Amino acid sequence: RILWPLFFHLVACQHEGIAVYEAADGSLSVRSGNPSHGAVAWGTFEDNLNVTGWGILDVETSGSYSDQKQHLAAGMVEGYLTARHIHSAYVNALGYVFHGNVSQPSLKFLADQMAWAQAQSLANPTDLLWQHTSALLSQFDGLVMGYELIAKSGH
Repeated sequence: RILWPLFFHLVACQHEGIAVYEAADGSLSVRSGNPSHGAVAWGTFEDNLNVTGWGILDVETSGSYSDQKQHLAAGMVEGYLTARHIHSAYVNALGYVFHGNVSQPSLKFLADQMAWAQAQSLANPTDLLWQHTSALLSQFDGLVMGYELIAKSGH
């Protein structure tokens, strides 16, 4: 019942491109189109979900920035370009997995796990495992930022 309207909502073969830039204050912003000099990350999303069952996300970053900044910006690209699919997955999971309500114990468990992983990453900056975890957490933070940009714009 939720999936049927999505068929009409999603645009097949949509090929979007964006780039993420860093401002002087360190904040990141998204611009449509091909990357120009100074882009931290850029990417395209070829949305063929209704044609082939797949979408093709291509993300690249500039080595001129720190690993953390690259991961954050790459996540922004991913979240921005795939926001409709993220939202669809959320709606479907909320309805079918959680039956309309995610329990407070589940939310607390997820928040506790995220806080623990962040604390471990900060406490162990030279450990390769926690460096990698920190990079993934940065990418996730960027994904949320990119998703929220689309959600706030009403698209």
